[in-house]
Amino acid sequence: MSQQTYRLTASYNAAGQFAQNVLHYRFDDGGFATTIAAANALIAAFDTHVTAQLKAALSVHTQILSYKARRVVQHGGFEAVKLGLTTDVGTRTGDLSASGLAPMIRFMVQPPPPISGRMFLPGVSDDDCDNSKVTPTYFTILTGLANLLDDTLTLTGGGAPTAVPVLLTRQPIVDSIPITLAVPASFLATQRRRQRPA
Repeated sequence: MSQQTYRLTASYNAAGQFAQNVLHYRFDDGGFATTIAAANALIAAFDTHVTAQLKAALSVHTQILSYKARRVVQHGGFEAVKLGLTTDVGTRTGDLSASGLAPMIRFMVQPPPPISGRMFLPGVSDDDCDNSKVTPTYFTILTGLANLLDDTLTLTGGGAPTAVPVLLTRQPIVDSIPITLAVPASFLATQRRRQRPA
């Protein structure tokens, strides 16, 4: 058994601005011939399981440019890439908010050490905002996305290992802590740097 942590990066074009979300998964990659094969299997499973709901939570001004994945910590590995399609665009209509606000999903671990992860979606439609909070309809959509992001993924090939979503910590030691719950925030967060969670 060879449990390894892989980083999965989603890159976006949000109304001409580049943004990224970084997620981590841990799984047994011993059955794959190479780390790039394992990374490709992770991308395929994530794409199948999450992309439709992710597009449902993104503004029509945001396009998914690519998914990239690679093994991290144990000497890394070659990076696998899946380019987005022209149809990989968000579905939330309305003008894109220009105030730097973004929907946020928080990742929790159990038992709770003093860490948590955050995922800031790149931009939000003005139609989905109301007094610095997300509308009830949009909150339901974010909840659907959060429910997928804390799911395990069964990979194809390599013995069909199960990829567990984790928070990657580097202090005091490098560790991958399983995520037990992902929940959206009912308020809008301010994120003015590259979209990188835990």
